[in-house]
Amino acid sequence: MKKLIYLVTIAGGLLLTASCVDLDQEPQSFITEEQYISTISQESLESAATALQSNLWHDNYGFNCRIQRIQVCADEITYRAAKAGNELAYYDRLSPDISANTADFDTSWEDFYFVIANANKLICRAKAPEESTEEEVNQFNSVLAEAYFMRGLSYFYLVRMYGNIPIVPEDGNETLINCPLSSPEDVYNQMIIPSLEYA
Repeated sequence: MKKLIYLVTIAGGLLLTASCVDLDQEPQSFITEEQYISTISQESLESAATALQSNLWHDNYGFNCRIQRIQVCADEITYRAAKAGNELAYYDRLSPDISANTADFDTSWEDFYFVIANANKLICRAKAPEESTEEEVNQFNSVLAEAYFMRGLSYFYLVRMYGNIPIVPEDGNETLINCPLSSPEDVYNQMIIPSLEYA
């Protein structure tokens, strides 16, 4: 019994002393998001622009068929009525009144503003490498145009779905708290048309 108590005491002491190492260590090297984006390569920019499109791939493109339902109402697309549970058939559920119970609106709102925030980061901070040729700069700008397009498209769908919406500042500050609502006309003139013209 004495040996058991002795072994338990030694094992406990070893376990207690093992946690004395300070686990909070300073990083040996660090690069900020701004530094990374400002020195982005062509391949990385293409990946970032592609990621903007993949941001909308969430629960059926983040739309939960709501965008498609709007298009069904306008006879722009049709749906397979034979498919059981086809969400496109429920266009009668569309309502201008958005309440807290409509989770699919929350998802599409968040996803579109996530795309806008990331597109703004690329638009404001990405710069072609200094030693680039004119052709490489043109390729860089054409990929950057995808970010402008995705931003314009996101604002377009947000205006169609919600009407008055906040415009996120282009400086990369994606905070929407206390951001004033802008009319659809202002959103078109300030964000949608300029973004799509650049693209």
